[in-house]
Amino acid sequence: MCALPVGTVAGELYAGARLGVHAGPGPAVRRAVPVELRGRAMTVLSAGLMTVQGIGMTLAGVAAEAVGVRTAVAGAGVLGAACRCALAAAARRPPPAPVAGLVAGATRR
Repeated sequence: MCALPVGTVAGELYAGARLGVHAGPGPAVRRAVPVELRGRAMTVLSAGLMTVQGIGMTLAGVAAEAVGVRTAVAGAGVLGAACRCALAAAARRPPPAPVAGLVAGATRR
């Protein structure tokens, strides 16, 4: 790592510090799902994340072949930032009001 430019090393350190982002959906799923279904929900969440990561790597390879590695990585960064901003905006919106009688007997935990 000593032979790498300072910007690359700084980027690696920043990315390592941000690894906690991957734990993001877990707490939200645990809050939204009843206790008796949490194991199943977390399994589906993990399987979905692994599937999407594989699809993302495949698309990144296709993009790198089409437009070059630098452009593909820059595009992935811009797309990731746009998705993060959209998710942050969605998280700030107040939740919709519950509809009476939609799910009989359901309680929120």
